[in-house]
Amino acid sequence: MTVEHKVISIQEKIKDLAFEEIGEIFNFSSDYYGAYLLGLVDDFIGTEQVSEEIATSLVPHFISWAVFSHRFRLGHENKTIFELYLESPRYKSRMKPKVHTLISEWKSAMPGVYYTEEILGERVLVVNDVIRMKLG
Repeated sequence: MTVEHKVISIQEKIKDLAFEEIGEIFNFSSDYYGAYLLGLVDDFIGTEQVSEEIATSLVPHFISWAVFSHRFRLGHENKTIFELYLESPRYKSRMKPKVHTLISEWKSAMPGVYYTEEILGERVLVVNDVIRMKLG
């Protein structure tokens, strides 16, 4: 009898765990800051006079930007919802050091607009930055 073993690198496992955390980040955002995020969306749609058809496409991206990049005043600090998540007991109770190191790097990510040039794998894309006109 032969047994097949699937070999998965530790780095791949860490990436998988980090991507699973994205769902938790958005659950946290909805649970604690849902009304705030909906207010931002309403303000944006109203101010920019975005049609319903376009708004439907933009809202998920706008929410992602708001969670990871938009800073709002909480007490004496300007923080993103993502930073608040990283400090929350909800996150800290599940935190694994290697996964945390990877996830913490997301704080310095800059949102952008990209066109997908090629799909190389499940999570690997070759993209063209529309604003900077560079491949990444």
